[in-house]
Amino acid sequence: MNAARAGIVLVLGCTLLGALTVELTAHGTAGVVRRSEAQARWQALRPTVTVDYDNEPPDDWIEVEDPGAGARHGSVRVYRARAAGRVVAVALSVTAPDGYGGPIRLAVGIAADGRILGVRPLAHTETPGVGARIDPGASRWLAGFAGRSLGNTPAEAWAVGRGQFDAVGGATITSAAVVRAVHRALQRFDADRARLLDAAPPAP
Repeated sequence: MNAARAGIVLVLGCTLLGALTVELTAHGTAGVVRRSEAQARWQALRPTVTVDYDNEPPDDWIEVEDPGAGARHGSVRVYRARAAGRVVAVALSVTAPDGYGGPIRLAVGIAADGRILGVRPLAHTETPGVGARIDPGASRWLAGFAGRSLGNTPAEAWAVGRGQFDAVGGATITSAAVVRAVHRALQRFDADRARLLDAAPPAP
């Protein structure tokens, strides 16, 4: 092999090695980014899971269908909390599209038996001092969802005024939107209960 040909082979080899290195680095970085995103999502949902668990929920999630806001369909990621391998609770985010000030994103924690463990707002643009009173620091209204389930609260009761829920003072529209969204989260859980409570953890 003459010097010119050897030089070409060397250049091609270095180019291929460089491309492979970039690909491997990008693949590894993508994994780190996905893990960080899952951790951040879980940390936002975590306060609604008020039971003990011993797994890593950011690594244990399932995508389920979410009828979502209006006619827009999509999916929602449901995180699973386990104790001794058994799913004891799940947590998910749900959006109330019809808040007074716009969409309201909520975190909802649900026990394996279908009871709500906790609800907290993730994002909203409700009026300060009125609709924004759904924030836990402003009132204990959201705490009233704890213990509710499809079994102990019939479908017609998931309403403000005519149902079993009072409104946050001066914020009937906001309150009604939140009640409907939490009800939908329970319905979503109930529809996918068998898959969500599957004893098998995700493959590594």
